[in-house]
Amino acid sequence: MRKDRYELKQLAGREQWIDILKGILIIFVILGHSNFKYTQYIYWFHMPCFFIVSGYVFKPDVRGNVYKLVQNRICRYMIPCYMWWFILQVVLGTFTLQGILHILWGGDWLVVYIGI
Repeated sequence: MRKDRYELKQLAGREQWIDILKGILIIFVILGHSNFKYTQYIYWFHMPCFFIVSGYVFKPDVRGNVYKLVQNRICRYMIPCYMWWFILQVVLGTFTLQGILHILWGGDWLVVYIGI
């Protein structure tokens, strides 16, 4: 057997310890969503660790132009979120001004339907 068969390959520009940490955290997410004995302790750290790792590897697409970065993120994430909300409102027949204000100003209305 070849020696390098079981070695993790180092990709250009990637840090191996981050990939290993993300793999361990993914296992913790799976355990946290199962009926695991220590689920309450896993919830203390697994998502904060994901946020820390994401911040560590974050690399903005645009150089120095924060306005362009924010505009790009809004188009990529917020528009699909609000379109999905609108489709749900029309399908469920609950499209009202109060519902629009509730989702724009924040609230837990969507938790019931799509679990966010």
